[in-house]
Amino acid sequence: MTLQVFRRSTMELRPLSQLAVLLLLLVAQSACTVRFEIVENTEADETIGQLNFTEQDITVLPCPNLVTVVGNVLKTAVKFDREEIIQLNETRDNILHCTAQLPGSVEDILITVLDVNDNVPRFSELEPVHVLNVTENFNIPNPIQRLEPHDLDNGPNGTVDFHITAGNEEHFFYIGPPLEYEGPDTNRLELFFNRSVDHEMHKIFNLSISLSDHGTPQLSSTQIIIVDINDLNDENPIFIMSVFTFDVEENHTFGPENPFGKVMAVDEDSIPSTMEFSLINENFSPTDVFDYVGLNGETGELYLMTTIDYEADTSLRHFQFSVQVHEEGMEAKVDIARVVINIKDVNEDSPEIYVHIHENSIQENLKDFKILLLRATDKDGVNEPIVQVYPPVSFSSRTVNQLTSITINESLDREVLDYAVFNITVYDQGQPSLASKLTVELFVLDENDNPPTFTEVEYNFITVENVPLDHVVAKVEAKDPDAGENGSVSYTITGVTPAIAEKWFSVDSTTGDISVKATMNYTLASSVTITIKAEDNGTVKNYSTNATTTTVHITISPSITFKPWSYQEHCIPKTQDTLTKIYLEFRTTEKNGLLLYEQSLQGESFMLKIHEGQILAVTQNIIQSRFDEFDVSTNLWISVLYDFREKTLNVSHSEEADLKATLGTHETARYVRQGTDIPISVDI
Repeated sequence: MTLQVFRRSTMELRPLSQLAVLLLLLVAQSACTVRFEIVENTEADETIGQLNFTEQDITVLPCPNLVTVVGNVLKTAVKFDREEIIQLNETRDNILHCTAQLPGSVEDILITVLDVNDNVPRFSELEPVHVLNVTENFNIPNPIQRLEPHDLDNGPNGTVDFHITAGNEEHFFYIGPPLEYEGPDTNRLELFFNRSVDHEMHKIFNLSISLSDHGTPQLSSTQIIIVDINDLNDENPIFIMSVFTFDVEENHTFGPENPFGKVMAVDEDSIPSTMEFSLINENFSPTDVFDYVGLNGETGELYLMTTIDYEADTSLRHFQFSVQVHEEGMEAKVDIARVVINIKDVNEDSPEIYVHIHENSIQENLKDFKILLLRATDKDGVNEPIVQVYPPVSFSSRTVNQLTSITINESLDREVLDYAVFNITVYDQGQPSLASKLTVELFVLDENDNPPTFTEVEYNFITVENVPLDHVVAKVEAKDPDAGENGSVSYTITGVTPAIAEKWFSVDSTTGDISVKATMNYTLASSVTITIKAEDNGTVKNYSTNATTTTVHITISPSITFKPWSYQEHCIPKTQDTLTKIYLEFRTTEKNGLLLYEQSLQGESFMLKIHEGQILAVTQNIIQSRFDEFDVSTNLWISVLYDFREKTLNVSHSEEADLKATLGTHETARYVRQGTDIPISVDI
């Protein structure tokens, strides 16, 4: 036979001698009832006891699946579990009732199953990990959980003690009897709060309760109870700070869609709720603050009602007022906070420069001269201007009470710098920095501090004694870097050597041209030295002398005449001819001479002009020259100059040179300016 059981354990059987004594005692007590005892967890096919009848005489009812009879021996059919037998019995005890149907009579067989400590104590109706949901601020006198310890074992094995071992460090819980019951019954205990619990402070507790029986060996278990503190909507919203301070730039865009800040409040309840913000009429300034500042009642966002100009109205640079918050739908206290708004200046205005110029000019060579005084202001207020000056000279500046004076430290030389440009830049300290610029020109006045200076240390010129009167034979030039009359130069003759030539020359006081005033005589003086003084016309003479002198050397040559020595015509010139080849030979009355020539003819007169030619040969008394197929239409001019000292002929192309020559058949030499047509007679 087999029996399905839910718990299994093993235990040693009591000695057979002890069982036999028990059976004899039971038989002696009653002839109609047979009693046996057996320890639970006895394995199957173990002997329970002996009967006084055999199996042929017995039918064991109603438990044929638990025991069996072999001969007259009563045995276990399955492993006995006391707690399972109790569940099977209608009487809910640990005695197994059997009935033997004997011939002519019925005999009861009672088998008592003795307890073994094989069950762990637990709380009835609780899972090993039990979760309790308790609302915060739970009514303290009421229990939060009934605790019924349960152990299927009997006697000391089923007696249970328990207590909280962990999770109650702050002593929020205790275990005690029900409020309506007073007594020692440990099977009627409950879990209580010692004090009120706030969800915002403690959201969950993990309690460990240890249970143990009095059996041998002692068995124990741990019950986990998780107490989840559920939130109540019992907290009022509060502002995150008592004073909110905002810095707002001027010209911030106004309107609810452009908030500049936000007042924030928190509700420590986890239950979603809606907060409402509002302005209150207390602790505010200026009195019309709410004409300038608005509040979004749902979000707490602050915004400007209009544009604020920092420079326009100083009373609108600071605002103070109060705001309040409360939870929608709750009649609870509100929380109040102060709001401080500081309007910040935006660097939108460039500095302004005011300049007072003492003089717009300065005398050269003057040092430590204060030229201007300037003042810089900025409407943006705190963005204090800073002045920078960039002059081309050394200067110093000094600022007192926002007034900056500029002083030139070095003396100025007008001949080096005739005017100075001061570039003044004023910038503020805003972000970004703005600047204004101003240019001041200072003119440097001239001082007569430079004497005239000749362009040459000395001058050398050559002339012919028979030049016309007023003819310029020499020229000097002196320069003075000063301005105006200080730089205007006048020339005078201060000496002539030899003295006989004093009346021969004069100098133009303005141009420096030296011209002939009387006929020169080569035999009296072939060389003249003239001393010329140059002096400026300044009225103030700052130097010991404002004049300088130079020496002019003029070499005078005798007059020259010449006549044609021979003439040979290769091609008789005609007025209509365009090409003429002519050979001319001349003999001068002096040992040297100079010839100017032209290839065009007008009648029987030879017109002397300047044309390109070639000097073929020079002898002591004869100058040979010829025309080489000149084109009459050509107007090329040259000058042919004779150097009396070196006795050579120099040919140079120049339209500026003066032509010096004696011409034609005249006995007296003539002086010819460039471009002059001179007729001469030629005997053909």
